[in-house]
Amino acid sequence: MENNTIDNKKHEQTRKKLKVIGITFLTIGGIFFLVGIISFFIAFNTGGVPKLFWCCFIGIIFIGIGASCAKLGFMKQVGGYVASQTVPIAKDSINYLAKNTKDSLADSAATITNSINSDQIKCNNCGTLNKSTAKYCDNCGKPLTKICPKCNALNDTNATYCDNCGNRL
Repeated sequence: MENNTIDNKKHEQTRKKLKVIGITFLTIGGIFFLVGIISFFIAFNTGGVPKLFWCCFIGIIFIGIGASCAKLGFMKQVGGYVASQTVPIAKDSINYLAKNTKDSLADSAATITNSINSDQIKCNNCGTLNKSTAKYCDNCGKPLTKICPKCNALNDTNATYCDNCGNRL
């Protein structure tokens, strides 16, 4: 426990140093870059050669180092902020999906269960499960299949065309 406290203090000190170094390098890099750009545009205006344009390249290097250090120094605060903003959205999205897909998942599970119990056939009229060999529903007496008049193949009662020959039922 004591080592953890020491590590946290070291991390906090390192973060403070990275923040100071990052902001310092960003400032120095920005100044160098600005001097180089101003020199460039003054040379354009006067028709001469920019004398301090090299400062842009030094400035870019300093800005890169400063941005990297600042990123590492502020990472905890930025990460905490991002998490606090994205976690509620993700939670709401997951809850929305779970709520709105519950019925669909239940229907899918029922369909899978019924297909596993392939020794049963469901009546399209009342929904009762019957033996797969039954020709009429045990509950309502309606036919469970249609017989094709052309080839005598069995089809679902809601079929419009024969599964075997394609004849209109």
